[in-house]
Amino acid sequence: EVTLAALHILRQSAYEKYCEVEGSVAVSFDIWCNQQNTEHRQFAFWSSVMRLQTAILLFVRSLRTSNFSLYVSSVSNLMPWFFILDRTNYARWLSVHVHDMRRLPVSHPDIYNQFQMGKFTVQKTNSAFSALPIDHAHEQLNAAVKGDGGIVGITESDSALSRWIVSGPEVARLLEEFESESALSSSVAIGPHHEQHRAVQESFINDVKKLVDTLMQSGNPFQDEHDLVSLHSRTIVTGEEADLAGKLFDMGKEQYDSFVATRLCSASQ
Repeated sequence: EVTLAALHILRQSAYEKYCEVEGSVAVSFDIWCNQQNTEHRQFAFWSSVMRLQTAILLFVRSLRTSNFSLYVSSVSNLMPWFFILDRTNYARWLSVHVHDMRRLPVSHPDIYNQFQMGKFTVQKTNSAFSALPIDHAHEQLNAAVKGDGGIVGITESDSALSRWIVSGPEVARLLEEFESESALSSSVAIGPHHEQHRAVQESFINDVKKLVDTLMQSGNPFQDEHDLVSLHSRTIVTGEEADLAGKLFDMGKEQYDSFVATRLCSASQ
Protein backbone atom coordinates (compact mmCIF):
# COMPACT_ATOMS: atom_id res chain seq x y z
CA GLU A 1 0.00 0.00 0.00
CA VAL A 2 2.81 2.38 0.91
CA THR A 3 4.72 1.67 -2.31
CA LEU A 4 1.67 2.07 -4.53
CA ALA A 5 0.66 5.33 -2.85
CA ALA A 6 4.19 6.72 -3.21
CA LEU A 7 4.41 5.76 -6.90
CA HIS A 8 1.00 7.30 -7.54
CA ILE A 9 2.16 10.58 -5.98
CA LEU A 10 5.32 10.59 -8.08
CA ARG A 11 3.45 9.86 -11.31
CA GLN A 12 0.89 12.57 -10.54
CA SER A 13 3.72 14.99 -9.79
CA ALA A 14 5.35 14.19 -13.13
CA TYR A 15 2.06 14.88 -14.93
CA GLU A 16 1.66 18.22 -13.15
CA LYS A 17 5.15 19.22 -14.24
CA TYR A 18 4.23 18.22 -17.79
CA CYS A 19 1.10 20.38 -17.65
CA GLU A 20 3.11 23.36 -16.41
CA VAL A 21 5.40 23.09 -19.42
CA GLU A 22 2.78 22.37 -22.08
CA GLY A 23 0.06 24.64 -20.74
CA SER A 24 -3.17 24.62 -22.73
CA VAL A 25 -1.96 21.99 -25.21
CA ALA A 26 -1.41 19.38 -22.49
CA VAL A 27 -3.28 16.12 -23.11
CA SER A 28 -5.34 14.27 -20.53
CA PHE A 29 -3.72 12.15 -17.84
CA ASP A 30 -4.68 8.83 -19.45
CA ILE A 31 -3.41 9.84 -22.89
CA TRP A 32 -0.19 11.16 -21.35
CA CYS A 33 0.36 7.87 -19.50
CA ASN A 34 -0.13 5.88 -22.70
CA GLN A 35 2.32 8.09 -24.56
CA GLN A 36 4.92 7.82 -21.80
CA ASN A 37 4.52 4.04 -21.65
CA THR A 38 5.25 3.83 -25.36
CA GLU A 39 8.17 6.26 -25.45
CA HIS A 40 10.01 5.73 -22.16
CA ARG A 41 11.11 2.39 -20.72
CA GLN A 42 11.51 3.68 -17.19
CA PHE A 43 7.94 4.95 -17.13
CA ALA A 44 6.63 1.70 -18.60
CA PHE A 45 8.41 -0.41 -15.99
CA TRP A 46 7.11 1.50 -12.97
CA SER A 47 3.64 1.59 -14.48
CA SER A 48 3.80 -2.21 -14.66
CA VAL A 49 4.80 -2.31 -10.99
CA MET A 50 1.78 -0.18 -10.10
CA ARG A 51 -0.47 -2.38 -12.20
CA LEU A 52 0.65 -5.53 -10.37
CA GLN A 53 0.32 -3.92 -6.95
CA THR A 54 -3.15 -2.63 -7.78
CA ALA A 55 -4.26 -6.10 -8.88
CA ILE A 56 -3.03 -7.59 -5.59
CA LEU A 57 -4.82 -4.96 -3.50
CA LEU A 58 -8.05 -5.47 -5.46
CA PHE A 59 -7.81 -9.19 -4.71
CA VAL A 60 -7.44 -8.43 -0.99
CA ARG A 61 -10.38 -6.02 -1.17
CA SER A 62 -12.60 -8.62 -2.83
CA LEU A 63 -12.04 -10.97 0.11
CA ARG A 64 -12.28 -8.37 2.86
CA THR A 65 -15.58 -7.06 1.45
CA SER A 66 -16.97 -10.48 0.35
CA ASN A 67 -17.41 -9.20 -3.20
CA PHE A 68 -17.54 -12.28 -5.42
CA SER A 69 -17.68 -10.43 -8.74
CA LEU A 70 -14.60 -8.43 -7.78
CA TYR A 71 -12.94 -11.64 -6.60
CA VAL A 72 -13.30 -13.33 -9.99
CA SER A 73 -12.22 -10.17 -11.80
CA SER A 74 -9.18 -9.60 -9.58
CA VAL A 75 -7.97 -13.19 -9.86
CA SER A 76 -8.37 -12.94 -13.64
CA ASN A 77 -6.22 -9.78 -13.62
CA LEU A 78 -3.53 -11.62 -11.67
CA MET A 79 -3.39 -14.59 -14.04
CA PRO A 80 -1.09 -12.99 -16.67
CA TRP A 81 1.47 -12.28 -13.93
CA PHE A 82 1.57 -15.92 -12.86
CA PHE A 83 2.25 -16.99 -16.44
CA ILE A 84 4.92 -14.45 -17.32
CA LEU A 85 6.72 -14.82 -13.97
CA ASP A 86 6.83 -18.63 -14.29
CA ARG A 87 4.60 -19.47 -11.32
CA THR A 88 3.64 -22.72 -13.01
CA ASN A 89 1.35 -24.29 -10.42
CA TYR A 90 -0.56 -21.07 -9.82
CA ALA A 91 -0.84 -20.46 -13.55
CA ARG A 92 -2.24 -23.92 -14.31
CA TRP A 93 -4.61 -24.49 -11.41
CA LEU A 94 -5.87 -20.96 -10.92
CA SER A 95 -6.79 -20.95 -14.62
CA VAL A 96 -9.04 -23.92 -13.90
CA HIS A 97 -10.44 -22.16 -10.83
CA VAL A 98 -11.25 -18.96 -12.72
CA HIS A 99 -12.82 -20.99 -15.52
CA ASP A 100 -15.04 -22.82 -13.00
CA MET A 101 -16.02 -19.60 -11.19
CA ARG A 102 -17.06 -17.94 -14.44
CA ARG A 103 -19.24 -20.94 -15.28
CA LEU A 104 -21.01 -20.99 -11.92
CA PRO A 105 -24.11 -19.00 -13.05
CA VAL A 106 -24.81 -21.79 -15.56
CA SER A 107 -23.31 -24.88 -13.95
CA HIS A 108 -24.35 -24.24 -10.32
CA PRO A 109 -26.68 -21.23 -10.10
CA ASP A 110 -27.63 -21.89 -6.46
CA ILE A 111 -23.99 -21.83 -5.35
CA TYR A 112 -23.39 -18.74 -7.48
CA ASN A 113 -26.26 -16.92 -5.73
CA GLN A 114 -24.82 -17.83 -2.33
CA PHE A 115 -21.38 -16.62 -3.37
CA GLN A 116 -22.88 -13.36 -4.60
CA MET A 117 -24.28 -12.93 -1.09
CA GLY A 118 -20.71 -13.13 0.23
CA LYS A 119 -20.75 -16.71 1.45
CA PHE A 120 -17.46 -17.61 -0.18
CA THR A 121 -15.74 -15.90 2.79
CA VAL A 122 -16.04 -16.05 6.58
CA GLN A 123 -17.09 -13.03 8.67
CA LYS A 124 -15.81 -13.58 12.21
CA THR A 125 -16.36 -10.04 13.50
CA ASN A 126 -18.76 -7.16 12.94
CA SER A 127 -15.97 -4.79 11.94
CA ALA A 128 -15.77 -3.34 8.46
CA PHE A 129 -13.41 -4.79 5.86
CA SER A 130 -12.72 -7.88 7.97
CA ALA A 131 -14.02 -10.91 6.06
CA LEU A 132 -11.59 -13.81 5.64
CA PRO A 133 -11.07 -16.40 2.91
CA ILE A 134 -12.20 -19.83 4.06
CA ASP A 135 -8.70 -21.33 4.14
CA HIS A 136 -7.52 -18.44 6.33
CA ALA A 137 -10.43 -19.05 8.72
CA HIS A 138 -9.47 -22.75 8.84
CA GLU A 139 -5.91 -21.82 9.82
CA GLN A 140 -7.21 -19.63 12.64
CA LEU A 141 -9.45 -22.49 13.78
CA ASN A 142 -6.46 -24.83 13.81
CA ALA A 143 -4.48 -22.26 15.79
CA ALA A 144 -7.23 -22.08 18.40
CA VAL A 145 -7.16 -25.85 18.85
CA LYS A 146 -3.37 -26.08 18.79
CA GLY A 147 -3.19 -23.54 21.58
CA ASP A 148 -3.47 -26.36 24.13
CA GLY A 149 -0.96 -28.88 22.84
CA GLY A 150 -2.56 -29.36 19.45
CA ILE A 151 -1.42 -32.29 17.35
CA VAL A 152 2.15 -32.34 18.67
CA GLY A 153 2.92 -36.03 19.18
CA ILE A 154 -0.57 -37.11 18.12
CA THR A 155 0.47 -37.70 14.52
CA GLU A 156 2.38 -40.80 15.60
CA SER A 157 -0.90 -42.55 16.44
CA ASP A 158 -3.52 -42.95 13.70
CA SER A 159 -6.38 -43.50 16.14
CA ALA A 160 -5.44 -40.52 18.29
CA LEU A 161 -5.08 -38.30 15.23
CA SER A 162 -8.49 -39.41 13.95
CA ARG A 163 -10.12 -38.53 17.29
CA TRP A 164 -8.41 -35.14 17.29
CA ILE A 165 -9.59 -34.38 13.73
CA VAL A 166 -13.18 -35.15 14.73
CA SER A 167 -13.16 -33.37 18.09
CA GLY A 168 -10.83 -30.46 17.22
CA PRO A 169 -13.38 -28.25 15.41
CA GLU A 170 -15.92 -28.82 18.18
CA VAL A 171 -13.39 -27.84 20.84
CA ALA A 172 -12.59 -24.69 18.85
CA ARG A 173 -16.29 -23.86 18.61
CA LEU A 174 -16.76 -24.21 22.36
CA LEU A 175 -13.73 -22.00 23.00
CA GLU A 176 -15.05 -19.36 20.63
CA GLU A 177 -18.50 -19.39 22.24
CA PHE A 178 -16.95 -19.06 25.69
CA GLU A 179 -14.80 -16.13 24.64
CA SER A 180 -17.68 -14.41 22.87
CA GLU A 181 -19.73 -14.46 26.09
CA SER A 182 -16.87 -13.27 28.28
CA ALA A 183 -14.63 -10.25 28.59
CA LEU A 184 -11.93 -12.19 26.73
CA SER A 185 -13.59 -11.65 23.40
CA SER A 186 -12.34 -9.07 20.96
CA SER A 187 -14.42 -10.40 18.06
CA VAL A 188 -17.67 -8.61 18.98
CA ALA A 189 -16.33 -5.15 18.26
CA ILE A 190 -18.51 -3.09 15.99
CA GLY A 191 -16.91 -0.25 14.15
CA PRO A 192 -14.43 0.70 11.44
CA HIS A 193 -11.44 -1.32 10.38
CA HIS A 194 -8.46 -0.93 12.71
CA GLU A 195 -6.43 0.76 9.96
CA GLN A 196 -9.01 3.55 9.77
CA HIS A 197 -8.02 4.94 13.15
CA ARG A 198 -6.20 8.26 13.13
CA ALA A 199 -2.91 7.00 14.55
CA VAL A 200 -2.63 4.28 11.90
CA GLN A 201 -3.53 6.71 9.13
CA GLU A 202 -0.92 9.22 10.31
CA SER A 203 1.71 6.47 10.44
CA PHE A 204 0.76 5.41 6.91
CA ILE A 205 1.05 8.99 5.61
CA ASN A 206 4.46 9.40 7.23
CA ASP A 207 5.68 6.16 5.66
CA VAL A 208 4.48 7.29 2.24
CA LYS A 209 6.20 10.66 2.60
CA LYS A 210 9.46 9.01 3.62
CA LEU A 211 9.37 6.67 0.63
CA VAL A 212 8.59 9.53 -1.76
CA ASP A 213 11.52 11.54 -0.35
CA THR A 214 13.82 8.53 -0.68
CA LEU A 215 12.83 7.88 -4.28
CA MET A 216 13.18 11.54 -5.17
CA GLN A 217 16.81 11.52 -4.04
CA SER A 218 17.56 9.71 -7.29
CA GLY A 219 15.01 11.72 -9.27
CA ASN A 220 11.39 11.07 -10.08
CA PRO A 221 11.37 7.76 -12.03
CA PHE A 222 8.31 8.94 -13.96
CA GLN A 223 10.17 12.02 -15.19
CA ASP A 224 13.40 10.26 -16.16
CA GLU A 225 13.30 9.96 -19.93
CA HIS A 226 16.47 7.88 -20.18
CA ASP A 227 16.81 4.10 -20.32
CA LEU A 228 15.57 1.86 -17.52
CA VAL A 229 17.90 2.42 -14.56
CA SER A 230 18.19 0.77 -11.15
CA LEU A 231 17.19 3.35 -8.56
CA HIS A 232 19.79 2.19 -6.07
CA SER A 233 22.87 1.44 -8.16
CA ARG A 234 21.96 3.54 -11.22
CA THR A 235 22.87 0.54 -13.37
CA ILE A 236 21.41 0.82 -16.87
CA VAL A 237 19.33 -2.15 -17.96
CA THR A 238 20.12 -3.31 -21.51
CA GLY A 239 17.75 -2.56 -24.35
CA GLU A 240 16.00 -5.90 -24.89
CA GLU A 241 15.30 -6.57 -21.20
CA ALA A 242 14.20 -2.96 -20.72
CA ASP A 243 11.74 -3.24 -23.60
CA LEU A 244 10.23 -6.41 -22.13
CA ALA A 245 9.96 -4.99 -18.60
CA GLY A 246 7.07 -2.73 -19.57
CA LYS A 247 5.30 -5.43 -21.58
CA LEU A 248 5.13 -8.22 -19.00
CA PHE A 249 1.38 -8.03 -18.49
CA ASP A 250 0.57 -8.12 -22.19
CA MET A 251 2.93 -11.04 -22.77
CA GLY A 252 1.49 -12.92 -19.81
CA LYS A 253 -2.05 -12.30 -20.99
CA GLU A 254 -1.23 -13.82 -24.37
CA GLN A 255 0.09 -16.93 -22.61
CA TYR A 256 -2.95 -17.07 -20.33
CA ASP A 257 -5.46 -16.67 -23.19
CA SER A 258 -3.64 -19.33 -25.19
CA PHE A 259 -3.66 -21.74 -22.25
CA VAL A 260 -7.39 -21.23 -21.64
CA ALA A 261 -8.22 -21.64 -25.33
CA THR A 262 -6.16 -24.80 -25.88
CA ARG A 263 -6.43 -26.57 -22.51
CA LEU A 264 -9.79 -25.53 -21.06
CA CYS A 265 -12.19 -24.31 -23.73
CA SER A 266 -11.26 -26.97 -26.30
CA ALA A 267 -11.30 -29.70 -23.62
CA SER A 268 -14.76 -28.68 -22.38
CA GLN A 269 -16.10 -28.80 -25.93
